[in-house]
Amino acid sequence: MSTIHNITICGSGLAGALAALALVTRLGSDISVILIETDGSAKTDCIYGTAAPPASYDFFRHLDISEPELLLETNTAFSLGTEFTNWGHNKRSWVQSFHRALPIIEGVGFHHYAARHTPADKDYTLAPYIMSVQAAKAGVFAHPPEGENIPLAAVEYGYHFSHKALTSFVLSRLPKDRVKRIKANIKSVHAEDQTVTALTLTTGEEVAVEFCIDASGQDSSISTALGRKLRSPREIWLQETSQAQSKLGAPLRRLAETETGWQAQTSLQDMMHVLTLSTAKPANDASATLARLGRNETPWRGNCLSFGHCAAALEPLSPAPLMLLHRAIERLVELIPISADMDFEAREYNRRFNEDYVHAQIFHDAMQETESSNAPLHPKLETKLTQFKSRGILVQYDLEPFAAEDWAMLHCGMRRRPERYDPLADRLTNAQVENMLANFKSANKAMALKMPPHDVYMSGLLKYLKGKYAKR
Repeated sequence: MSTIHNITICGSGLAGALAALALVTRLGSDISVILIETDGSAKTDCIYGTAAPPASYDFFRHLDISEPELLLETNTAFSLGTEFTNWGHNKRSWVQSFHRALPIIEGVGFHHYAARHTPADKDYTLAPYIMSVQAAKAGVFAHPPEGENIPLAAVEYGYHFSHKALTSFVLSRLPKDRVKRIKANIKSVHAEDQTVTALTLTTGEEVAVEFCIDASGQDSSISTALGRKLRSPREIWLQETSQAQSKLGAPLRRLAETETGWQAQTSLQDMMHVLTLSTAKPANDASATLARLGRNETPWRGNCLSFGHCAAALEPLSPAPLMLLHRAIERLVELIPISADMDFEAREYNRRFNEDYVHAQIFHDAMQETESSNAPLHPKLETKLTQFKSRGILVQYDLEPFAAEDWAMLHCGMRRRPERYDPLADRLTNAQVENMLANFKSANKAMALKMPPHDVYMSGLLKYLKGKYAKR
């Protein structure tokens, strides 16, 4: 029952860097951190994608990183969501945007009025009534004001980011007096029954281990030594390229389906980032990264926590990969063991880890042609689809990462519509519903026309921030 004083993190990719910064920022100085910067630990970091959710603002604030610092020190840009094009057998297109809760009118969810108003022979959509969708498609952006009754106030935004730039920035924030950084690979792992006692490095140094966080990537020598692996992994190939651009593009990641996978284009401050995912080996495989998708259902065993892509990998169709990493870090800080007996912390961490992964996976599964597939659905997804298509009910499970509005936009994008809407929506007359929807549509359109283009807004903001911080 001796107290834990030392935490060893293996891997200096995005997962290891963020974990190290979170620990030294949130924990007391009586706990020291060793970061072993192994080669290849960032090899699969492109699986985190380029889209960060709105919750990233608070996540970075908890690491003492402000939005101005993020914008000034990296090539991060703003994001209002992802535009899917040519998706599925029917080549569907829609914008999956970030947005605050849709209004409840007369006790009825907004999407029920849209369903009531849409004829059976027309596509059921929420896009005209969601301000962030209209702004994203128009390529405009502005920070949403607080407490003002205008359409812009309903917008939420995330970030477009480069995992390489973000990792470099986070590593630069590690305090030298709190984190001992060692550039080395792991030569051998000394372990017994999932308990790691020491690591011998290629430098010849031997590091004694009390609590080990293995973030050294999918080719981890620690995972190999402990016999850990992802369950039923699916192999994919990822290729990253960048293209120079004369000006910042829309605050909208564009993702299009291809014959063997999909391709995403993301506009950053200094370039257009292109990520291509393929289930087939590319002809030019020298520039491609082979990755395995799946999860280890018990990432925390003994005194070693498999972290980042050692524990799970999910294709970056949505911001889910980064959301899972953020949640894993929050859990880690909350459940830091206080003694060598870590059974309680491990059980709770693993339980919540698996719940998060399942909820993220079923959101991605809902982007597929589930109606025409013979593959069995996860019971939670089956419930969500059945309830929505039957009565327009947006089923929500405890603490799942995607909100009801996310699911409503996804269902509409996949051209799912309720067979019946909430009968309480009939308390409004046809004229009242038509007038209400028309007002939402026209107000959003007018607001988008008043907002500045993304590049103009970013240019002005960066100029202001540089002047403000230069005076300090």
